[in-house]
Amino acid sequence: MGCNNTVGILPVFSAGIFLLFAVLLCPNITKAEVVIIANPSVSINSISKDELKEIFTGKLVTWNNGQAIKPALLTKGEAHEEFIQDYVGKTTNQFTTYWRKMIFTGQGIQPLTFNTPGEVIEYVAKTPGAIGYVSPSDTPNETKTLPVAGQ
Repeated sequence: MGCNNTVGILPVFSAGIFLLFAVLLCPNITKAEVVIIANPSVSINSISKDELKEIFTGKLVTWNNGQAIKPALLTKGEAHEEFIQDYVGKTTNQFTTYWRKMIFTGQGIQPLTFNTPGEVIEYVAKTPGAIGYVSPSDTPNETKTLPVAGQ
């Protein structure tokens, strides 16, 4: 009597196993991916995840040569959400709340924000010490790409 129920479950179980393997083997299927870009004046050729977090939370404000760091943020989008989550370790709401508190208490000045990747690219290309992020399809020739160490 109970054996007939397993025939209906097998296709659902098989589909679930397939999806599990697809997610495990291809974790970037739904990820937007980001590219870290910097003004050519920035003296480093790679950056760590920890350094990115410190820069975009206002804890690291100068490059190792003393040049001021000028971070640029997107205001929204998949690249923005992924960057904030993967490199800053916060949700976009937590990040916004963090900066509101920092500004209210006088402990920091939020990085400049831009509505489009083109605006981020233009700012980074023209501003000494600037750093930002865009989707891989948006990477321009006027900036340099900084690989993230350990990835």
